Amino acid sequence: MADADLGTEGTLMKPVLIFQNYYTPARDALFREMIAQGQQLVVLYAHLPGDEGRRWAEPADVPYRSVQMRHLRVGKSVLFWVPRAFWRWDGPVMATDNNPTNIAMIAWCLLFRLLGRRLGMWVEHIPDTYKGRAKLFYQQACTRVLCALSDKVAAFSAMTETYLDGLVAPAKVVRMIQATPTDAAVNVPRGAQRLTRFGYLGAASERKNVPALRAAFAMLEGADLTLHLAGFDERADTETDPRLRFHGYVDGPAREAFFAGIDVLVLPSFADPWGFVVNEALARGALAIVTDRCGSAEMVRLIDPAMVCGVTGQEIAAAMAHAAALAPNAVKPLRVQADRVVAMYGMDSAAQRFVAICREIEA
Repeated sequence: MADADLGTEGTLMKPVLIFQNYYTPARDALFREMIAQGQQLVVLYAHLPGDEGRRWAEPADVPYRSVQMRHLRVGKSVLFWVPRAFWRWDGPVMATDNNPTNIAMIAWCLLFRLLGRRLGMWVEHIPDTYKGRAKLFYQQACTRVLCALSDKVAAFSAMTETYLDGLVAPAKVVRMIQATPTDAAVNVPRGAQRLTRFGYLGAASERKNVPALRAAFAMLEGADLTLHLAGFDERADTETDPRLRFHGYVDGPAREAFFAGIDVLVLPSFADPWGFVVNEALARGALAIVTDRCGSAEMVRLIDPAMVCGVTGQEIAAAMAHAAALAPNAVKPLRVQADRVVAMYGMDSAAQRFVAICREIEA
């Protein structure tokens, strides 16, 4: 079914069939860049953004074919049906290891293997003590089966590589890059200044550990310090700290205004496979503090290891105090280093790596 194309260097490149949970702007940007680099692809979506409370909608101008598969939710599981036209796909297939869709994913990977197809597996799990033992057992069992059916396993962070250790043959594991779309125009030079405006952008779920962030901020002294909270509408009715700022859900210009109004993005999660918001903040000239339970900690360590912390209020407060105590002449080199790190995790680099992985699967 899939016709081969010639890549930018004359290498034969078959189109790749990519399974995704649902449309996301970050993955759309990755796929667009892959197309620009000569890699044709088709994306199969297992369910919808709204199923997990996302407000994204796929635009009409995507330069690749995408198919919304029929699906059914059974409890926490998502069962999906691959259209029969794709059963004879003769290029690489990149499946995904995602807990809600894994029962169906295992069944379809078995079919593809029986039909002689070559498979890659897209894995973003991390060592996660936050999950319950039963859920973690189910997740690891699925990972073992899915990766055993695959020729290559794409790990999206150093923490994912650690998760895969002991579950997957090391020779199968290849490293992917996490990237998010960035418009160079949004990175407005900030100059040398103290870091006084902290921010959080994300959900208010228990896993995100926002109460610990608020407790950490309450430990900091300084009338000039502020904490900006965005992405959710909750707030305490008895709030008395005038240094707190609530922004609610932000998107478009409001999202850009949020990033422009903070100096340091804080991601206090108990467990986060990556945290794209960290990429977004760094690309816009802000710095970042993350816990050591986030995949993006590997980026932040390259900028300032002191901005990677534990998950308790005291540990988060110590990292925030470190940032607030930095003199302006110490902030400037951190921002220069942040720009270097952002370039390492850029969308063009991610697309080049993914295209190379697709070729490895095909080989």
